[in-house]
Amino acid sequence: MGPGPITISVILGGHLRHEARPGPQSRTVEFPTGSQVSDLVRRLGLTEDRIKMILLNGRAVDLAAPLTDGDRIGLFPPELAYNTFVAISFTRKD
Repeated sequence: MGPGPITISVILGGHLRHEARPGPQSRTVEFPTGSQVSDLVRRLGLTEDRIKMILLNGRAVDLAAPLTDGDRIGLFPPELAYNTFVAISFTRKD
């Protein structure tokens, strides 16, 4: 028997919360081991062109980034990406 499912937390920025499949702005989702951010985007019913910035555990990644159990992901549309980037650059301590 292979590894079990992984559980991730996702928050949708801006209009993405209205464009995604029905559900709250912040949600928990289960995926099979080996899934990527692109799998999450598809599961949420979003198109890749609506995702401008992806934060995985506080770090910018692309759609091919692998998901692991306990990950926290923020998805942001083009209209919020720059403001989000600036805010994070002022608050990062590493």
